[in-house]
Order: sequence, then structure tokens, then C-alpha cells
Amino acid sequence: VTSGGSPAELTQLPRRLTSRLISGLAVQLEPLGIASRRLVLANAAKSRKLRLTPEALDHLANQSGGLRTSLGLLQNLAQLAPQFPGPLDLPTVKSILAETGQ
Repeated sequence: VTSGGSPAELTQLPRRLTSRLISGLAVQLEPLGIASRRLVLANAAKSRKLRLTPEALDHLANQSGGLRTSLGLLQNLAQLAPQFPGPLDLPTVKSILAETGQ
């Protein structure tokens, strides 16, 4: 289970469940760094058969909002990519994202 707070702060959950969570191991996870986000995005792009230049991949990894935002952008690019020949380069990615209001 992941949460923005400790198990004791999950007051909206049943007491029995929070009691079990409190007795377990709780660790704080830091957001992924840029290099890790880039690796996750590269794997996600590969699984979607989306080809991106290294510069375009770096641009996505550096987006504010974290990994979830970047994965959403990647999904949108994957849907539009068949309209473009070859790998998507940075100017094309920026153009697509601007045209779709992202």
C-alpha cells in the first residue's frame, strides 16, 4: 500500500486495517530521479513500439510533475507517432505536445 502519510494518518480506512498497516514495515520513498525516470520512459516507449531520439527522451524525463505526468505524455505521443516517419525527435515532440495543449 502506498500513501502520502503514515499508516496512523489513514483515518478514512477501517481501524482494523490501519492497525495491521501500523504493525508492518513503513518506508518513505523519494521520487525517482531524472536518470531513473528516463530508464522507465525508455522501457515504456519500447513496449509501445514508440521510437524517440535521446534528446526527446531526455525532454520527457525532465518534465515537471514527475513520472506519472511523463508517462501520460508518452502515451499521447504513442497514439500520434504513426503519423510521423522515423523516430520522434525533440522538435517533433515539442510540436505534438504544444498542439495537444500539453
